[in-house]
Amino acid sequence: MTKLSIYPLLLGSFPNVEKSVFTYACNQGVKFRACCIGWYVEGLSKKVLVDTGPSDPAPAARYHPHLGLKDKITLEQALSKVGVRPQEIDIVILTHLHWDHCYNLEKLTNSSFLVQHDEIRYAVSPLPVHKVAYEAGIPGLHPPWVSAFDRIRIVHGEEEILPGISVVSLPGHTPGSQGVMVETEKGRYLIAGDTIPLFENWEGKIPSGVHVDLHEYERTFRKIRTLSPDLILPGHDEQVFKGGADSSYG
Repeated sequence: MTKLSIYPLLLGSFPNVEKSVFTYACNQGVKFRACCIGWYVEGLSKKVLVDTGPSDPAPAARYHPHLGLKDKITLEQALSKVGVRPQEIDIVILTHLHWDHCYNLEKLTNSSFLVQHDEIRYAVSPLPVHKVAYEAGIPGLHPPWVSAFDRIRIVHGEEEILPGISVVSLPGHTPGSQGVMVETEKGRYLIAGDTIPLFENWEGKIPSGVHVDLHEYERTFRKIRTLSPDLILPGHDEQVFKGGADSSYG
């Protein structure tokens, strides 16, 4: 098998966010730095990117002021660290369609975008409490994924995308959240998106405070245990960069 490696890409951060947002009412009053992370998978016949980061700080400040987006790094800058340009990416897997995971699609001019069926269906018409997260149904604002609508490929549940990389349905945080299982030389690594936003969510089996269905979330936790990944890579934990800017997995 081709040796696959996973590189986390820092695309911005929320430097002073309420931690209980990510840990279901635990850690109330604790502030911490949550990173916006994309993932580049190296060693495949095609270039694969998982998640594409948030908007620029100005619109983020208008629509998401409580998160305080800072340290915005462009997709071009982030990908340059792994020697790739946005137009060279063949496949983008979006773990879900919240605004901080699916901007910059217009820069990926030669990519197809993989989204779960249940996710795009909900993103079109989310419950009112979730509209801001999806940037849907807000006058003057278009959901970021709409710019690439003609290149979206709908996925239904589990599917092998390329040898050594598969998507797996992980509902709970959102109806169509998905993870990406990567078979590396060192083991099976699961890029979990915001189903597991921080390492401690998995360690303590704590769901995110942002979710649509706790019953689904619990079933997803059980499913992940059945999948038995050797390592789970969370969606917002700066510890994934503990090896420095050139951190890699696999």
